[in-house]
Amino acid sequence: MHSGAYRELRFRILRLILQTAPVDRNVNAVSLCCGTGSEVITLSRTLRKDSTITGVDIDANALCIARERARVLAGSASVSFIQADAQTYPLADVDFACCALGLRYLEDPVAAVNLWLDTLNPGGVLMLVDWKSDILDLVLRSVKGFAKNRSRIEIDNVVGVDIVEIRKPK
Repeated sequence: MHSGAYRELRFRILRLILQTAPVDRNVNAVSLCCGTGSEVITLSRTLRKDSTITGVDIDANALCIARERARVLAGSASVSFIQADAQTYPLADVDFACCALGLRYLEDPVAAVNLWLDTLNPGGVLMLVDWKSDILDLVLRSVKGFAKNRSRIEIDNVVGVDIVEIRKPK
């Protein structure tokens, strides 16, 4: 894949996450399958300073990089990273969660999304981004009783992703 197209795609994904995240109040946010922490860092620079952002990933090496990047680049909101299996990580007391390009790595993405939605705060938002629209199709078929919005970003017909925003009723 062309690296310029990938960078542009990541930039657009981060911008969409920021447009979706609740910036008008203090929130607890989680980035699932956070890798090296791009979403965590971006949220920390945008959310209110009394907000908390947690990155969750199973890969210890990626989390070491994420911690170092956050030390240098993070904004004023509180940032932490947890080594855990995102697909079994409950979203207790979480208002906003995102999983950007991580669903495809999960053994059972449908079960993971259902757990996340079950434990997300009422009125909370879960944002999913993935290359594979078939994974998102499976997830959406399993999710009932939630407001859902789906869109797609494509860069120069080279690369694209599907974005799903799911809102939990209050």
